[in-house]
Amino acid sequence: MFLLISAFVLLVNSSQVDAKPFANSFIEFNAPDSWTCADSGPYWTCQPMDPKKVKDAVIVMAAGPQGPGDSMQEYYDDMNKALMVYEPGTNKKAKSTPAYTQYKDIFGQKWVDSQHLSTAVPGYFTRYLTTVKDGRAVLFTVTVDKNKYNLYMSELYKLIESMKVRMSFPAEPVDTGLKGLLFGQKQAINTALAKKEKKSLTITGEEGSSWGLIVAIIVALIVFVVVYIYIKRRRNRNKNKDKKGFFKK
Repeated sequence: MFLLISAFVLLVNSSQVDAKPFANSFIEFNAPDSWTCADSGPYWTCQPMDPKKVKDAVIVMAAGPQGPGDSMQEYYDDMNKALMVYEPGTNKKAKSTPAYTQYKDIFGQKWVDSQHLSTAVPGYFTRYLTTVKDGRAVLFTVTVDKNKYNLYMSELYKLIESMKVRMSFPAEPVDTGLKGLLFGQKQAINTALAKKEKKSLTITGEEGSSWGLIVAIIVALIVFVVVYIYIKRRRNRNKNKDKKGFFKK
C-alpha cells in the first residue's frame, strides 16, 4: 500500500513541475510541457497540444520598433480603461471590461500588466503584458476562456513569472509600436483559436509526455486507494460504530 501511494505522489509531482524552456529572438520563458509554440509570421503563438483544449487558451507575442507613443506611462494609461473593440462580423464597437492594470517587475524588467474581458475574443479573458527595451516594444498576451480560467491560470502564472526579454531581435516586423502590435494580435488570436490542432513544436527539449496514460494511471490509483480505504473503514465500522470520515473538496 505504501509503494502504491508513493508511486501516486511521484506521478502527481512530475505532472506539476514538467515545463520546457522556450526562446525566440525577443523573449524566453518556461512553457508547460503540454503546450506547443509556433512562429506565425510576425507573431508567435502557444497553445495546448491536446486538440480538445486548443480553443481553451492561446498565447500571442510579438516585438516591433518603439514608436513615438510607446512608453510605460502610455501603456498604463491605455490599458487602465475600457478598450474599444469591434463585435465579430459587424462594424459595431463594444467596450471591454478591465479587471486591473498595474506595473509588474519580472527579473528586473518593468512591464505594464493588465487584464480585460472580451477584448480579442468575446467571453475570453486576455492578460496583456507590455514593455519597451532598447528601442523595441514587446507585447505578450494570454487569452483564456473565462469558463476555463481557473484550470489554466496556475501554470500560466508560473510561465509569466519566468519571462525574460532577449536582445537578439529579428528583422523589422511590419507592425510598429504597441498600437500596431495590438491590431495584428487580435487577428492572430482568432486565427489560432480557429485551428483544431497545432503541428509545429518549437519548445526546446524532449517531446511532451503521454498525458493520457499518466492520467489513466493516476485515476486507477485513486480508485484503488478509495476502494481500499472504504473496505478497511467498513470492516472497522463493524467493530466500532463510532468512527466517522469526510471528504473535503
